[in-house]
Amino acid sequence: MTNLLRFFSVLAGYPDIILADESITSFADLSESKSVSDFQLSGIQEDIQKLLSAAAESHKNYVEVFLGTSHGGFATSGSDFKMPAGYDPRGRPWYKEALANQGTPVISKAYESTTGDAVFSSVKTVSRRGDIIGAVGIDVSLGVMTDLIKKIKIGESGYVMLIQDDGVILADPAHPDTNFKKMDEAGIPAFAELGRVASGDMRVELKGEEYAAKVMTSEDLGWKLVGFIKISEVMEQVYSMLFIMLMIGLALTVVFGLAGLFLANSLAKPIGSATAMVKDIAEGEGDLTKRLEIKTDDELGELAGWLNTFLEKLQEIIREIHSNAGSVNGSSEKLLEISTHLSSGADEASARANAVAAASEEMSTNMHGVASSMDETTSNTNMVASAAEEMTATINEIAKNSEQARGISEKGWGRRRQPRIKWSISEKRPAPSALLRKPSTIFRNRQTCWPSMPPSKPQGPEKPAGDSPWWRTR
Repeated sequence: MTNLLRFFSVLAGYPDIILADESITSFADLSESKSVSDFQLSGIQEDIQKLLSAAAESHKNYVEVFLGTSHGGFATSGSDFKMPAGYDPRGRPWYKEALANQGTPVISKAYESTTGDAVFSSVKTVSRRGDIIGAVGIDVSLGVMTDLIKKIKIGESGYVMLIQDDGVILADPAHPDTNFKKMDEAGIPAFAELGRVASGDMRVELKGEEYAAKVMTSEDLGWKLVGFIKISEVMEQVYSMLFIMLMIGLALTVVFGLAGLFLANSLAKPIGSATAMVKDIAEGEGDLTKRLEIKTDDELGELAGWLNTFLEKLQEIIREIHSNAGSVNGSSEKLLEISTHLSSGADEASARANAVAAASEEMSTNMHGVASSMDETTSNTNMVASAAEEMTATINEIAKNSEQARGISEKGWGRRRQPRIKWSISEKRPAPSALLRKPSTIFRNRQTCWPSMPPSKPQGPEKPAGDSPWWRTR
């Protein structure tokens, strides 16, 4: 329909159509039926007749292409069509509807044309210098429309029904007797229900069969297209489709299952190899010289590559550890030897420490004795010092007395050589070491050496006694 409306826009502005004037044949004053070919046509009308005929022949679905003028003239593509006596296009519904919508292509209600066919017209006004000079239109037969509708098949039992915007049935292949009747006057309850629906899906019963109906309304024309199909056929197709889908699903399941197994195997195999190698290493029996084979460039291949790199570094670390183990072993032996020496030295040091402790204890005891002896020695030394002073005085006195005695003797005995008496002090004098002895020893020696002290002043020469230890004859 959109193409039809565009065609009218072109046709109404065509130069030959715009030149239409009073020379166009008029049937308004005729008392009998005549055709256009019965008249002598002007040049303008001949050009218009050729244009209208060409337009009708180019579109097989057009019954008639025509032009009605404001002067009552009428030109048509069907030059052999018999026009009724007194025919005036200005009084026809299509002309009036065109004037009511000046400049806009419109589609008229279905009506009975001059040929006796039920048709609908698409018309548009023609203007020249702003004045309306007529209207051009095309009649489309409902029979042709019905043929077009009949050619539309939905499945095996489905068809399409065309309904005008005022509810008039224009084409119904399943019910030809309802054509050109209103929905609520067709005598079919389902049609009355469909007439109240603008668009949507519903179920209706026609001739004892349940049908699925789909209603659609044209936005440009307001006409309705209603598609019908039996529910049983729809369900049969659904069941068939379900069966086909089920078979396809099973086939796809098998294919995808096999593909999944293949992919899973291709994915799991390298992972399993890597897992086995890592497990072998973890259990302590791994062969670090083995490497994973890289067959792909995907993530698994990258994982295998990095695992091989890890094994190489681990192998280097273990090799270095093995190399260092010998050094550690030698060092351990030396450390053991040193520990043994240290242990024996510690035992010896312990024994010596015990000996030192015992000696220290004995020394402590001796030191206490020495301290006591030192106290006693200090006391004895003081006594010896006193005795030594007394002895020194005594010796000095004895020496003096001896010298006096010698002088007296020489005088008494004359010059007679007398045996010289030497005072042997050194023989009877205690040695210095004797001074460190106990006082009892010193006094004992004194008593032995000096049992009696000589007199301080000798009374005359005396013959020394032979048993006196203080005198010795030489």
